[in-house]
Amino acid sequence: MNYLRLFLVFFGAAASALHASAQVEVAPARAAAESTAEPTAEPTAEPTTGTPLLAKVRLMGASVTAGFGNAAELKTGRNVPLTTFFRACLTDKNASADLDETGSNAFFMAPQLTGAQQSARARAAEPTLVIALDYLFWYGAGANSAKKPRRMKGLEMGLKELDAFTCPLVIGTIPNVRHALKGKGPFGGPILAPSQIPSDNERLAMNVRILEWAAAHENVRVVDLERLFRSIVQSEPIEVRGQTWTISSIESVLQRDLLHPNLDGTVMTAIAVADKVAEFAGASADDFVFDAKKVRERLLSLVEPAQKKQAKRLKAAALRKASQGK
Repeated sequence: MNYLRLFLVFFGAAASALHASAQVEVAPARAAAESTAEPTAEPTAEPTTGTPLLAKVRLMGASVTAGFGNAAELKTGRNVPLTTFFRACLTDKNASADLDETGSNAFFMAPQLTGAQQSARARAAEPTLVIALDYLFWYGAGANSAKKPRRMKGLEMGLKELDAFTCPLVIGTIPNVRHALKGKGPFGGPILAPSQIPSDNERLAMNVRILEWAAAHENVRVVDLERLFRSIVQSEPIEVRGQTWTISSIESVLQRDLLHPNLDGTVMTAIAVADKVAEFAGASADDFVFDAKKVRERLLSLVEPAQKKQAKRLKAAALRKASQGK
Protein backbone atom coordinates (compact mmCIF):
# COMPACT_ATOMS: atom_id res chain seq x y z
CA MET A 1 0.00 0.00 0.00
CA ASN A 2 1.29 3.50 -0.81
CA TYR A 3 1.26 5.05 2.65
CA LEU A 4 2.86 8.24 1.40
CA ARG A 5 -0.03 8.84 -1.00
CA LEU A 6 -2.57 8.19 1.73
CA PHE A 7 -0.65 10.56 3.97
CA LEU A 8 -0.66 13.29 1.30
CA VAL A 9 -4.38 12.88 0.66
CA PHE A 10 -5.14 12.97 4.37
CA PHE A 11 -3.21 16.17 4.99
CA GLY A 12 -4.30 17.78 1.75
CA ALA A 13 -7.87 17.61 2.98
CA ALA A 14 -7.16 18.48 6.60
CA ALA A 15 -4.32 20.99 6.40
CA SER A 16 -6.43 24.04 7.14
CA ALA A 17 -8.21 22.30 9.98
CA LEU A 18 -4.96 21.15 11.53
CA HIS A 19 -3.50 24.64 11.37
CA ALA A 20 -6.63 26.27 12.78
CA SER A 21 -7.62 23.81 15.47
CA ALA A 22 -5.00 21.15 16.06
CA GLN A 23 -2.85 23.18 18.39
CA VAL A 24 -3.00 24.14 22.05
CA GLU A 25 -1.22 27.25 23.31
CA VAL A 26 -1.75 28.61 26.76
CA ALA A 27 -1.66 32.41 26.57
CA PRO A 28 -0.46 34.42 29.57
CA ALA A 29 -3.04 36.22 31.72
CA ARG A 30 -3.55 39.85 30.80
CA ALA A 31 -4.66 42.62 33.15
CA ALA A 32 -8.23 43.68 32.39
CA ALA A 33 -9.14 46.10 35.20
CA GLU A 34 -8.75 49.83 34.63
CA SER A 35 -7.54 52.17 37.37
CA THR A 36 -10.24 54.29 39.03
CA ALA A 37 -7.89 56.26 41.30
CA GLU A 38 -8.37 60.01 41.73
CA PRO A 39 -5.88 62.27 39.91
CA THR A 40 -4.29 63.23 43.22
CA ALA A 41 -3.68 59.61 44.28
CA GLU A 42 -0.18 58.20 44.52
CA PRO A 43 0.85 56.53 41.24
CA THR A 44 0.79 52.76 41.29
CA ALA A 45 4.03 50.85 40.88
CA GLU A 46 4.95 49.81 37.37
CA PRO A 47 4.41 46.10 36.73
CA THR A 48 7.49 43.93 36.53
CA THR A 49 8.54 43.62 32.91
CA GLY A 50 10.39 40.76 31.36
CA THR A 51 13.35 40.67 29.04
CA PRO A 52 12.66 42.90 25.99
CA LEU A 53 14.06 40.26 23.63
CA LEU A 54 11.23 37.95 24.72
CA ALA A 55 8.48 40.55 24.54
CA LYS A 56 7.05 39.34 21.22
CA VAL A 57 8.23 35.93 20.03
CA ARG A 58 7.02 34.29 16.84
CA LEU A 59 7.61 30.63 15.99
CA MET A 60 7.25 29.34 12.44
CA GLY A 61 8.05 26.09 10.75
CA ALA A 62 6.80 22.59 10.02
CA SER A 63 5.38 19.71 12.05
CA VAL A 64 7.80 19.82 15.00
CA THR A 65 6.84 23.45 15.56
CA ALA A 66 3.18 22.45 15.21
CA GLY A 67 3.51 19.64 17.76
CA PHE A 68 2.51 16.89 15.38
CA GLY A 69 1.10 13.78 17.04
CA ASN A 70 1.66 14.65 20.72
CA ALA A 71 -2.03 15.00 21.64
CA ALA A 72 -2.37 11.27 22.29
CA GLU A 73 0.45 11.18 24.84
CA LEU A 74 -0.56 14.46 26.47
CA LYS A 75 -4.29 13.58 26.42
CA THR A 76 -5.15 17.09 25.29
CA GLY A 77 -7.30 16.22 22.29
CA ARG A 78 -5.31 18.71 20.23
CA ASN A 79 -1.62 18.87 19.50
CA VAL A 80 0.50 21.07 21.75
CA PRO A 81 2.89 23.23 19.69
CA LEU A 82 6.52 23.95 20.43
CA THR A 83 5.36 27.43 21.50
CA THR A 84 3.88 26.01 24.70
CA PHE A 85 7.00 23.97 25.44
CA PHE A 86 9.13 27.09 24.94
CA ARG A 87 6.86 29.02 27.31
CA ALA A 88 7.49 26.32 29.90
CA CYS A 89 11.20 27.18 29.62
CA LEU A 90 10.66 30.85 30.48
CA THR A 91 11.28 32.05 34.02
CA ASP A 92 8.45 33.76 35.88
CA LYS A 93 9.68 37.26 35.06
CA ASN A 94 8.91 36.51 31.39
CA ALA A 95 5.43 35.10 32.07
CA SER A 96 3.83 37.96 30.12
CA ALA A 97 5.83 37.24 26.94
CA ASP A 98 3.70 37.39 23.80
CA LEU A 99 4.22 34.04 22.06
CA ASP A 100 2.51 32.91 18.86
CA GLU A 101 3.24 30.44 16.08
CA THR A 102 2.29 29.42 12.57
CA GLY A 103 3.69 25.89 12.53
CA SER A 104 2.11 23.71 9.85
CA ASN A 105 1.83 19.93 9.61
CA ALA A 106 1.29 20.43 5.87
CA PHE A 107 4.52 22.39 5.28
CA PHE A 108 5.96 19.46 3.31
CA MET A 109 3.31 19.79 0.62
CA ALA A 110 4.25 23.31 -0.55
CA PRO A 111 7.24 24.68 1.37
CA GLN A 112 7.75 27.73 -0.86
CA LEU A 113 4.13 28.85 -0.49
CA THR A 114 3.73 27.92 3.17
CA GLY A 115 7.12 29.32 4.10
CA ALA A 116 6.39 32.65 2.39
CA GLN A 117 3.04 32.92 4.15
CA GLN A 118 4.54 32.16 7.54
CA SER A 119 7.39 34.58 7.00
CA ALA A 120 5.04 37.38 5.98
CA ARG A 121 2.81 36.81 8.99
CA ALA A 122 5.75 36.79 11.38
CA ARG A 123 7.22 39.98 9.92
CA ALA A 124 3.87 41.75 10.15
CA ALA A 125 3.90 41.16 13.91
CA GLU A 126 7.19 43.10 14.23
CA PRO A 127 8.66 40.43 16.52
CA THR A 128 11.52 40.83 18.95
CA LEU A 129 12.57 37.23 18.30
CA VAL A 130 11.75 34.59 15.67
CA ILE A 131 12.22 30.86 16.20
CA ALA A 132 12.23 28.90 12.93
CA LEU A 133 13.64 25.61 14.15
CA ASP A 134 12.36 23.26 11.41
CA TYR A 135 11.45 25.97 8.91
CA LEU A 136 14.20 25.01 6.44
CA PHE A 137 13.70 21.24 6.61
CA TRP A 138 11.16 20.82 3.80
CA TYR A 139 12.91 23.34 1.59
CA GLY A 140 15.75 20.84 1.45
CA ALA A 141 13.91 17.55 1.97
CA GLY A 142 10.91 16.17 0.07
CA ALA A 143 10.38 15.04 -3.49
CA ASN A 144 12.73 17.05 -5.70
CA SER A 145 11.67 18.30 -9.14
CA ALA A 146 12.49 21.05 -11.63
CA LYS A 147 9.17 22.85 -11.02
CA LYS A 148 9.27 22.37 -7.25
CA PRO A 149 12.93 22.30 -6.34
CA ARG A 150 14.15 21.02 -2.99
CA ARG A 151 17.71 20.24 -1.88
CA MET A 152 20.13 23.15 -2.40
CA LYS A 153 17.94 25.17 -4.77
CA GLY A 154 15.00 24.87 -2.43
CA LEU A 155 17.16 25.72 0.58
CA GLU A 156 18.28 28.96 -1.06
CA MET A 157 14.60 29.92 -1.40
CA GLY A 158 14.09 29.34 2.31
CA LEU A 159 17.17 31.33 3.25
CA LYS A 160 15.97 34.19 1.06
CA GLU A 161 12.75 34.33 3.09
CA LEU A 162 14.76 34.43 6.31
CA ASP A 163 16.97 37.21 4.95
CA ALA A 164 14.06 39.59 5.54
CA PHE A 165 14.35 39.28 9.33
CA THR A 166 16.60 41.70 11.17
CA CYS A 167 15.51 40.69 14.67
CA PRO A 168 17.21 37.79 16.50
CA LEU A 169 16.48 34.53 14.69
CA VAL A 170 16.96 30.89 15.67
CA ILE A 171 17.05 28.23 12.95
CA GLY A 172 18.06 24.57 12.73
CA THR A 173 20.24 22.43 10.52
CA ILE A 174 18.73 19.58 8.48
CA PRO A 175 18.95 16.25 10.33
CA ASN A 176 19.48 12.80 8.89
CA VAL A 177 16.02 11.20 9.19
CA ARG A 178 16.64 7.96 7.28
CA HIS A 179 15.91 6.01 10.46
CA ALA A 180 12.27 7.17 10.11
CA LEU A 181 11.87 4.64 7.29
CA LYS A 182 11.58 2.06 10.07
CA GLY A 183 8.86 4.00 11.85
CA LYS A 184 5.09 3.70 11.80
CA GLY A 185 3.05 6.73 10.77
CA PRO A 186 -0.72 7.39 11.06
CA PHE A 187 -1.50 4.67 8.50
CA GLY A 188 0.90 2.04 9.83
CA GLY A 189 3.73 2.47 7.34
CA PRO A 190 6.70 4.88 7.31
CA ILE A 191 5.75 8.53 7.39
CA LEU A 192 8.48 9.31 4.84
CA ALA A 193 9.35 7.86 1.44
CA PRO A 194 13.01 7.22 0.52
CA SER A 195 12.76 9.78 -2.30
CA GLN A 196 11.99 12.52 0.22
CA ILE A 197 15.22 12.05 2.15
CA PRO A 198 18.35 13.86 0.91
CA SER A 199 21.48 11.81 0.37
CA ASP A 200 24.28 12.18 2.89
CA ASN A 201 26.25 14.39 0.52
CA GLU A 202 23.23 16.59 -0.21
CA ARG A 203 22.40 16.96 3.48
CA LEU A 204 25.97 17.75 4.48
CA ALA A 205 26.27 20.35 1.70
CA MET A 206 23.02 22.01 2.76
CA ASN A 207 24.13 22.15 6.40
CA VAL A 208 27.43 23.71 5.40
CA ARG A 209 25.44 26.34 3.51
CA ILE A 210 23.15 26.94 6.51
CA LEU A 211 26.11 27.46 8.81
CA GLU A 212 27.83 29.76 6.29
CA TRP A 213 24.65 31.80 5.92
CA ALA A 214 24.22 32.02 9.70
CA ALA A 215 27.84 33.12 10.16
CA ALA A 216 27.19 36.03 7.81
CA HIS A 217 24.18 37.16 9.86
CA GLU A 218 24.92 38.46 13.36
CA ASN A 219 21.26 38.11 14.32
CA VAL A 220 21.17 34.33 13.73
CA ARG A 221 21.83 31.36 16.01
CA VAL A 222 21.67 27.70 14.91
CA VAL A 223 20.40 24.64 16.75
CA ASP A 224 22.36 21.69 15.40
CA LEU A 225 19.48 19.30 14.69
CA GLU A 226 21.88 17.11 12.70
CA ARG A 227 23.94 16.42 15.82
CA LEU A 228 20.87 16.16 18.06
CA PHE A 229 19.24 13.48 15.90
CA ARG A 230 22.52 11.61 15.53
CA SER A 231 22.86 11.48 19.31
CA ILE A 232 19.27 10.24 19.64
CA VAL A 233 19.68 7.50 17.04
CA GLN A 234 22.99 6.35 18.51
CA SER A 235 21.77 6.69 22.13
CA GLU A 236 24.59 9.10 22.95
CA PRO A 237 24.35 11.54 25.88
CA ILE A 238 23.33 15.11 25.06
CA GLU A 239 24.71 18.00 27.11
CA VAL A 240 23.10 21.44 27.37
CA ARG A 241 23.87 24.06 30.03
CA GLY A 242 25.38 21.59 32.48
CA GLN A 243 22.60 19.05 31.99
CA THR A 244 23.27 15.63 30.53
CA TRP A 245 20.42 13.75 28.90
CA THR A 246 20.92 10.02 28.65
CA ILE A 247 19.08 8.49 25.72
CA SER A 248 18.09 4.92 26.61
CA SER A 249 16.57 4.26 23.18
CA ILE A 250 15.29 6.13 20.15
CA GLU A 251 11.72 5.32 21.21
CA SER A 252 12.24 7.12 24.53
CA VAL A 253 12.30 10.53 22.83
CA LEU A 254 10.61 10.01 19.45
CA GLN A 255 7.06 8.98 18.55
CA ARG A 256 6.24 5.73 16.73
CA ASP A 257 6.99 7.40 13.40
CA LEU A 258 10.61 7.90 14.56
CA LEU A 259 10.50 11.42 13.16
CA HIS A 260 8.59 13.61 15.60
CA PRO A 261 9.61 14.09 19.23
CA ASN A 262 7.37 12.86 22.03
CA LEU A 263 6.79 14.75 25.30
CA ASP A 264 10.31 14.27 26.64
CA GLY A 265 11.85 14.77 23.20
CA THR A 266 10.05 18.09 22.76
CA VAL A 267 11.12 19.23 26.23
CA MET A 268 14.71 18.56 25.14
CA THR A 269 14.09 20.40 21.88
CA ALA A 270 12.64 23.46 23.61
CA ILE A 271 15.59 23.60 26.02
CA ALA A 272 18.00 23.38 23.07
CA VAL A 273 16.22 26.37 21.53
CA ALA A 274 16.32 28.29 24.82
CA ASP A 275 20.05 27.60 25.04
CA LYS A 276 20.59 29.41 21.73
CA VAL A 277 18.24 32.29 22.58
CA ALA A 278 20.23 32.88 25.78
CA GLU A 279 23.29 33.62 23.60
CA PHE A 280 21.76 36.79 22.18
CA ALA A 281 22.67 40.17 23.61
CA GLY A 282 19.88 41.27 25.90
CA ALA A 283 19.15 37.74 27.10
CA SER A 284 20.84 35.41 29.56
CA ALA A 285 20.54 32.03 31.24
CA ASP A 286 18.51 33.74 33.98
CA ASP A 287 15.63 34.10 31.50
CA PHE A 288 15.17 30.34 31.22
CA VAL A 289 14.61 27.13 33.09
CA PHE A 290 17.04 24.51 31.76
CA ASP A 291 16.18 21.68 34.14
CA ALA A 292 14.31 19.15 32.00
CA LYS A 293 12.29 17.78 34.92
CA LYS A 294 11.11 21.26 35.90
CA VAL A 295 10.30 22.20 32.30
CA ARG A 296 8.26 19.01 31.97
CA GLU A 297 6.32 19.83 35.14
CA ARG A 298 5.68 23.40 33.98
CA LEU A 299 4.52 22.14 30.58
CA LEU A 300 2.06 19.71 32.15
CA SER A 301 0.72 22.52 34.31
CA LEU A 302 0.18 24.68 31.23
CA VAL A 303 -1.77 21.98 29.38
CA GLU A 304 -3.80 20.82 32.39
CA PRO A 305 -6.89 22.86 31.38
CA ALA A 306 -6.85 21.24 27.93
CA GLN A 307 -6.47 17.81 29.51
CA LYS A 308 -9.51 18.41 31.72
CA LYS A 309 -11.59 19.57 28.75
CA GLN A 310 -10.57 16.50 26.77
CA ALA A 311 -11.47 14.22 29.70
CA LYS A 312 -14.93 15.82 29.84
CA ARG A 313 -15.40 15.39 26.10
CA LEU A 314 -14.46 11.72 26.29
CA LYS A 315 -16.76 11.16 29.25
CA ALA A 316 -19.66 12.86 27.47
CA ALA A 317 -19.00 10.79 24.33
CA ALA A 318 -19.00 7.58 26.38
CA LEU A 319 -22.29 8.51 28.03
CA ARG A 320 -23.89 9.26 24.65
CA LYS A 321 -22.67 5.95 23.30
CA ALA A 322 -24.04 4.11 26.34
CA SER A 323 -27.43 5.84 26.07
CA GLN A 324 -27.67 4.78 22.45
CA GLY A 325 -27.01 1.18 23.37
CA LYS A 326 -23.76 0.97 21.42
